[in-house]
Amino acid sequence: MLVLDKITAHINNGEYQFARILISVLPDNNYLQGKVLRSRIDELNGFFQYSLNLSNYVLDQLDNESSELYFDAINAKLYALWRLKNFDVANKLIEEVSAKLANTNPLSAFRSSLATFNNISGLIMWSQDQLEPAEERINFGLQIREELNEQLSISYSNNNLGNVALKRKDFDLAHSYFKKSHNIRKELGSKPAIAGSWNSFGRYFDAVGEYDKATEYHQKSINLWHDLENTQFKAKSIRFLGLNSFHKGKQDEALQLLEEAIEYFDLLDNEIDINTTKSLKQMIEQN
Repeated sequence: MLVLDKITAHINNGEYQFARILISVLPDNNYLQGKVLRSRIDELNGFFQYSLNLSNYVLDQLDNESSELYFDAINAKLYALWRLKNFDVANKLIEEVSAKLANTNPLSAFRSSLATFNNISGLIMWSQDQLEPAEERINFGLQIREELNEQLSISYSNNNLGNVALKRKDFDLAHSYFKKSHNIRKELGSKPAIAGSWNSFGRYFDAVGEYDKATEYHQKSINLWHDLENTQFKAKSIRFLGLNSFHKGKQDEALQLLEEAIEYFDLLDNEIDINTTKSLKQMIEQN
């Protein structure tokens, strides 16, 4: 368990190569746990189909559908499906797993996994503009995380609630959640989480029309993701900076930044984000 905790810590700190090395030397009895952790690394680095394949592999090997490992693999699969925008399959899986959870006792053995399940379920609903059920799911996960005192996970729940509020255009509430999340992340020193906060603040200031402030935060996010060698999130932050430039009336700069983001996504063979970014380019070119 100690080695698995170390791998998780490396992932949380953006030290993906160290995590991969430890996964490669796990003993046979931790083989499937290692595959789940590798699935999470792939998802966080833009290799969404690989992530989905790994989580499916683990689920195919498991007989016990009420174990912590089972729910961890389900969560990894849901994160991959979310990134792939395969919402129909994700919604069906959420429904099936929710029914299993209702008949599973006790839940205390894997409450952390249950919290993550509700968090990713909420993110999938948020992506489909189902804001009320998304908020309920994320809040339920947050409640469990607070009971378990999982500070980094608490920060992610608060950030996600900020995203719900931002999409609802409740800007003050969104900023409050983002600030609460960032304060935890700053205290913990989790660089990927801090980079995520810079992105959240950037999107917030874009939404309220304070574009120069937004530019500063987007650039800070890009710089930190660059330091972490995370091409996926660096590219996403460049894309947000491109949209920020568009809002500031700098069309040529916006198109150049979006093209740069596409080049990074192409390094990952990430067709989902390539197509999303191309659509944004087309929208700007038509304005």
